[in-house]
Amino acid sequence: GERLRVTGKIPGLRVSGGDRLQVASVSEDAMTVVVPGRAEPATLPVADSPFTALKLENGWVETPGHSVSDSATVFASVTQMAMDNATLNGLARSGRDVRLYSSLDETRTAEKLARHPSFTVVSEQIKARAGETS
Repeated sequence: GERLRVTGKIPGLRVSGGDRLQVASVSEDAMTVVVPGRAEPATLPVADSPFTALKLENGWVETPGHSVSDSATVFASVTQMAMDNATLNGLARSGRDVRLYSSLDETRTAEKLARHPSFTVVSEQIKARAGETS
């Protein structure tokens, strides 16, 4: 069930870089994957050389805004330089529950997020639910 992303050409399988696959089964010498939009799973030979190895990577990490989910929790680690409106907009499009880890201190992170309409800081959410005003 592991999600994988194609990073290069895979002999015998018509996929492009960035396509997603899901692992159906793994054996000593082959991996069977489900390709979205295809009826039959594909069996790929597993190799032990970097020249013949499958060109795949873990499909759990992606750029902000690449996919959208109302049920997924989005974890993001953001540097001070990257905490701009474009990044925050991408994260906001990625899902409803975004967990942001920042290199900024808590006060500066809260100030930046307060200026963005799609984000509320956890401490503010707790205060709101507890009925506190500040």
